[in-house]
Amino acid sequence: MQTCQNCAKLYEFSDFEQDFFKRNHFPPPALCQNCVLQRLYAFRNEHSLYKRTCDLCKKQMISIFSQESAYTVYCPSCWFSDKWDPLSYGRDFDFQKPFFPQFQELFKKVPLNSLPAANCENSEYVNYAVNDKNCYMIFCGDYNEDCLYSNSIFHCKDVVDSYFSNNCELSYELIDCRNCYKSLFLQNCSSCSDCIGCYACKNCSDCIGCVNLRSKKYHIFNKPYTPEEYQKEKEKFILKRNMVELFRKKCDDTRLQ
Repeated sequence: MQTCQNCAKLYEFSDFEQDFFKRNHFPPPALCQNCVLQRLYAFRNEHSLYKRTCDLCKKQMISIFSQESAYTVYCPSCWFSDKWDPLSYGRDFDFQKPFFPQFQELFKKVPLNSLPAANCENSEYVNYAVNDKNCYMIFCGDYNEDCLYSNSIFHCKDVVDSYFSNNCELSYELIDCRNCYKSLFLQNCSSCSDCIGCYACKNCSDCIGCVNLRSKKYHIFNKPYTPEEYQKEKEKFILKRNMVELFRKKCDDTRLQ
């Protein structure tokens, strides 16, 4: 076991890893895996946006780099233009000095694109996005329209607060879903419509709190209902706010069965 120099927690350093590090003359790791990942992910700013000035045209813009950043940042119009010469930032390498400090100095001087987003319409606050329209706070999402507060969604329309979903429409709080329509609180579902609080269901419609169903309709907690009975039971969950906790408990119980 090793002690992480950052969080001071013990982490496993197996015999195989020790042998690998020793054979390749690597120093033993000073940080645990979680701390290493935190530092790696910190290099990529995905969810924080800032207002700042373009270092070339001096116009206000939205950027993943703050105004206090040490980097040179251009707005997309300037960065993709011919207004600056990328070869002018070339410099000689000093073999008497370490590589990374020289690379860092170069990295701060070469202009960076303020926001990795392209061909977006009325979607100023999106990042790592392409061909989004009327979207706000969408991160890593392409070909979306009228979507809000979501991450890793693609080809979606009127989707809010969702993650890693494709080809969905008129839905809220989806996780890992595909081809879902007019649904709420789904996870790992595909080709479902008018469903609420379902998990791992496929090709279902008009289902509430169901788990692992296939091609079913008018089910509540995996129990079948007539269309008339289903509508009556559905109103209980939608109209009464105090039913939320009961609904969550029943969903958990159904998933464990």
